[in-house]
Amino acid sequence: MVSKFVPDSAFAHFNILILDSSPSRATEIGQLLGKKKYQVKVVHRFEDFFATVREFVPHVLIIPFEEDDDFQHSLSLIKNKLPETHLLLLSNELNHMRALDTYEQGVYECIEYPLLDERILLKSVHRAIERDWLFYQAEQIKEVLQGRGFLSAPEATQEDSINSMDVAWVKSLQNLHTLDEFIVSQLKYLSKLNSNTEVLFFKYVNNHRSIIATFSIHEDLTKIGNLGIRLTEEETPLTITEMLDEPERIPSLNDLLKTVFKASAFHIEKLKIEEEYIGFYVIFSDTGFDIKLKDKFKLEALHHAGKAIHLQKKLFKVNKIDEVTGVLRRQNFFESMKEEVSRSRRILKPVCLLVISLDNYDDLMSKHDVSDMHIILRSMAKIFEQNSRVNDIVGRLGQFDFGLILPHTDLKGGAIKGERLRKVIESAQFGKTIKGDMKISVSVGVSEYPSHCADAEEIFQRADEAMFEARRQGGNKTCEGRALGQFTPDFEIN
Repeated sequence: MVSKFVPDSAFAHFNILILDSSPSRATEIGQLLGKKKYQVKVVHRFEDFFATVREFVPHVLIIPFEEDDDFQHSLSLIKNKLPETHLLLLSNELNHMRALDTYEQGVYECIEYPLLDERILLKSVHRAIERDWLFYQAEQIKEVLQGRGFLSAPEATQEDSINSMDVAWVKSLQNLHTLDEFIVSQLKYLSKLNSNTEVLFFKYVNNHRSIIATFSIHEDLTKIGNLGIRLTEEETPLTITEMLDEPERIPSLNDLLKTVFKASAFHIEKLKIEEEYIGFYVIFSDTGFDIKLKDKFKLEALHHAGKAIHLQKKLFKVNKIDEVTGVLRRQNFFESMKEEVSRSRRILKPVCLLVISLDNYDDLMSKHDVSDMHIILRSMAKIFEQNSRVNDIVGRLGQFDFGLILPHTDLKGGAIKGERLRKVIESAQFGKTIKGDMKISVSVGVSEYPSHCADAEEIFQRADEAMFEARRQGGNKTCEGRALGQFTPDFEIN
């Protein structure tokens, strides 16, 4: 979880401002956030807003959504004044879909009020704070990698003195872009420090509770075969965490190193970043290496490089990926939709959009808690991904709505795909993971560029209208959208 990256002590440094003319609603939200140790202030009048933010600059601003021009004007003023503040809008059930349009204006999140569950609001605020925290961490690490932290090292002996080549090497670490590149660099450095001895890296795969040999200095692991150990099958009283903390106590690992690699002695260096286990290095040596001062700083620089990459990966997820379902968030999905429509216009090939909405969600919410609903939504997202092509794009559009972009697909192909997904959802046995009998179904709307629309906004409107038509017909249906009025397509489909 990304939340592990924000220490509890950090919450008090983040400001939450609530701009709301309703005292009862503002008090409820304020008390909820105050329990989490955020610094919270409430402003009831817009006239007092800008005077307040001069003294209390908010990281997150929470305001109720209104359907009028004054609200849109106020929103523009706020964004101009506070471009880095995350805006969270509270909307009621009737205007929630219109509130979602504000994502295009840079709004961070839209949340239905009254709250279906207080955790929805808390998660949204926390995700916004995580983003700022990760940016802060990344900036701190960047200073180290640019040499400022490295050059401030203590006095060293002549042998250990840091020269221009060492500084250049540290700065070159900024060219590492993936965790694998970082691991290989550290693997080589550890081998060099140990007289070029063999060093293996075992990656920890959390989903499977396994460790897998992925990199080696001297061995071609592809020739040896798939070397992995499932920790849940180890005959030891140790827990998974204990085995990861002390890998040398894993029975099968000892056997593997002695039989396959003929290792008579070795020691292990763990790779753990921000409390998350990445894996460990096995160094084929009987003693720990005698590290020099400059080598210590180089290893620290390497660790900072790995941490930076890891944080950027987490930051990408916070920014673009919906944490509940693992698919694109609404704003990033719409960016992809714009790109696909633009590409379709260039190459004269159609692109299809499916809008898929969970039926009877009110009834489901009354019978199941939020964790159960998250399981349902994650399962649906997984079904959509598993039944899609490599180039198809899946996103979460709303609380119970998904979107699928189907490049090079016309309306007929999109309708066939939508109907197939509808049937898969209808036949899926959600009761195996969630207690109680349940019937899950979806309404699907299909639209296509260029036949129905001229741009990305219109393709969504046509698909959304078709989805609501499917609902009006009782749900569990797939409906095709249609163009409005005397519409002329940008090009004809062959």
